[in-house]
Amino acid sequence: MFLAVLSITFSVPAAVLAAPGQPTFTYPTYNELLYPPLSPIDFQWTSSGTLGTIYYDFEVSTDGTFTNTADIVDSNDGSHSASGCLNPLNTVTNKTSSYAYQPTTTYYFRVQAYDSTCNGDFTTGGSGWRVYVFRTAIPAPTLTAPGNTTTLENNLNNDDTNNPPELFQWSGVSEASGYLLQVSSNSSFGSLYLNTYTASTQNWYTPSSDLPGNTHFFWRVETLNSTYGPSSWSSTCSGGPCSFYTGNTSAAPVPLSIAQKNVYKTANGKVTNDFTPGLRWQEVALPAGATFSTYEVEASTDSTFYDANQTCFDVTSAKSQVSYLSQQVSTYAPDLTTMQVDTGQALVYYAADSCPVSGGEFTPATKYYWRVRAWFNGSTVASDWSSVFSFYTSYPKVVAGFTAVPHAGGNTILFSWTDVSPLPNRYGITICRDPNFSEGDCYSTPKSGGNPYNWSIPLKVNLPTGTTLYWRVRAEGNFGPGLWSDTQTVLSP
Repeated sequence: MFLAVLSITFSVPAAVLAAPGQPTFTYPTYNELLYPPLSPIDFQWTSSGTLGTIYYDFEVSTDGTFTNTADIVDSNDGSHSASGCLNPLNTVTNKTSSYAYQPTTTYYFRVQAYDSTCNGDFTTGGSGWRVYVFRTAIPAPTLTAPGNTTTLENNLNNDDTNNPPELFQWSGVSEASGYLLQVSSNSSFGSLYLNTYTASTQNWYTPSSDLPGNTHFFWRVETLNSTYGPSSWSSTCSGGPCSFYTGNTSAAPVPLSIAQKNVYKTANGKVTNDFTPGLRWQEVALPAGATFSTYEVEASTDSTFYDANQTCFDVTSAKSQVSYLSQQVSTYAPDLTTMQVDTGQALVYYAADSCPVSGGEFTPATKYYWRVRAWFNGSTVASDWSSVFSFYTSYPKVVAGFTAVPHAGGNTILFSWTDVSPLPNRYGITICRDPNFSEGDCYSTPKSGGNPYNWSIPLKVNLPTGTTLYWRVRAEGNFGPGLWSDTQTVLSP
């Protein structure tokens, strides 16, 4: 807010000396934005005449009209009176105010000169008020992460437990319209690696790609506000700019596949009916001077891994029951270049309570995501996370409710079973005379629709009566096929 200079015309009796000229403020200047420290403030103005013959009166208020005494925060009379010439400032041309000025505020200040007798009051004597205005800056944010002089565990996400993950974090400031973040590899910020703005509600920032490894970075943030900003830069750390180090990382591990009994390609993607699949990746090349410590593997139903409530396990070699994580070469692969984690062990010993798992196995008909990273040098520096891989678990195995009832007088058998959950798109059934289901003369047809899934199959008329038939059923569809049920038997009618 800008306020024009107020001018008051005085009528001076002939017997009184002419009023001195109006003083002019030299600090703060008109509408100046003042930064911390805001107290004390040394108000200064030009002389209005010969020192020793001129006196001054001075006031500061949050009200530009100075009509409300309660709004006058400082003056040279103890009562902060808005009328009356009490205890003038004598011949000095400055006033040091120790009032606790608040940030993000507009203040008005004025001074008036009087002759040596301090004639009259504020309406009948003196030079007339010279009114100025100044603003106090919005506070600077406080940097919270990464910690000063710390080394990042991940050169992209310093805290990936938040949603979204956050590398740079600072305190939010009331009335901020946004923030400016600067990151540089030199403490003078002469050249900038990052110079980016964030919204008022976003007191964090994560780059779109990894920061360079093995680098000492300095960073700072200022608060933006159209009237009271920008703020001063965020506070320094230990007498200098706040800084951190990026890890000396290698390339992230490369996930290869899931090792399982059966994998089917469906409209959803890869589906496995192995509910404890092995997760396999390419071993990493160590950076110069790094000593391998462990791999870390994380599995979740959340593709971003932000939601801890969806994390199934997050294991390293410290979880000693889980194989292979502390080895840089594989004990199961002939070429010794790939690694694999036993998810069955991870789920038995370290499954999170919130993870959708059952009996030490991944839950059927569910999509899971996993990723891996390598740790070096005693677990103080990590590689980046790998790309995220995913897989689907199939429908559960049909396990109950099996019946096969021949129809009297006909060549038909009615098969039935208990539905699995979630309900599949269809079921598949196979009936053979060979218990190994290897003969060519078998009935094998998918069945869709209906609940319950009872199925009547007409058998060939030349099938001998009383022949033992072997049959099995499985769920099929978007999460399938699932595992075959245990083999059941029925006699042909």
